Amino acid sequence: LSTVYDTRGTNPEPVSTEDAAVLVFRLDGGAVGSSTISQVSPGHKNDLRIAVDTPRHSFEFHQEEPNTLWIGGREQTRIWHRADEDASPSSTAYDQSPGGHPQGWRDAFTSFVADTYRAAQGEEVDGLPTFDDGLRAAVLTDAVLTSAASGGWVDVH
Repeated sequence: LSTVYDTRGTNPEPVSTEDAAVLVFRLDGGAVGSSTISQVSPGHKNDLRIAVDTPRHSFEFHQEEPNTLWIGGREQTRIWHRADEDASPSSTAYDQSPGGHPQGWRDAFTSFVADTYRAAQGEEVDGLPTFDDGLRAAVLTDAVLTSAASGGWVDVH
């Protein structure tokens, strides 16, 4: 149980739900990662952020800036734009508007529905979630809840 306050820092209200979580995980290959999930980060409007760090580069995507990808490197750091000339055909296949026009959640959802419809018509569509993906999500969710309750690591196979 935690407490939240109004914008003046007064009027405390008890909160009995999970409004934030930090997950730490280790992959089979030994890589370590973390994930922060929060519904209480002031100023972030459904902002999905994904960051991946490798020995040579770092990558960051912010859903609130859906047309850009931050790419960091030892020699050069740059902002890659969705409409840049070096965009791959697999990424531009889902462009629903020309470069310079925002594209975001609604466009991605529309593309997902279109892919689902094509798959239902018998077309082979890469990337759609499967039953196995749903099962894996349920197993991971159960592992997170078990780890939170026990305070320890949980192996997921």
